[in-house]
Amino acid sequence: MSGIIISLIASIGFGTSSVFAKISMLKIKSGTTTLISLITSTIVTLFASIIFTDPTEYTKLNIEIWLLLFWIALLTYFFGRLLNYTSVQYIGVGKATPIIGTTPLFATITAIIFMDEKITIPILVGTILIILGILLITREKTDDIKY
Repeated sequence: MSGIIISLIASIGFGTSSVFAKISMLKIKSGTTTLISLITSTIVTLFASIIFTDPTEYTKLNIEIWLLLFWIALLTYFFGRLLNYTSVQYIGVGKATPIIGTTPLFATITAIIFMDEKITIPILVGTILIILGILLITREKTDDIKY
């Protein structure tokens, strides 16, 4: 249960950060927003990791772990954030954030390829729902709904 709560809190953080990024991009470009965001979050993450990480964890670091962490940082921390903010700048929070929310779809595909995860009925149904949701969000508006 605590994992679900933590995930929801993370989701709230990611969702609201897109709105705050959009507000900042009314005055500055997405690259500048990304840079300031990266610097700030790096400092906060550094202090949090020092406070909450058992020092013996650092003895487990080897070249393989460093390379994995490098790719994680490059893909998410830099490119992910830059592309996230740039998409918010171009298409708005309402479209960009749900599309970026397809992360579970790509995480599932990657896990199937690299970790031999199995495709189950719930995963298949969830995948189909994600794809349908993206189709609904990205389709052009054809007519207004009148109440």
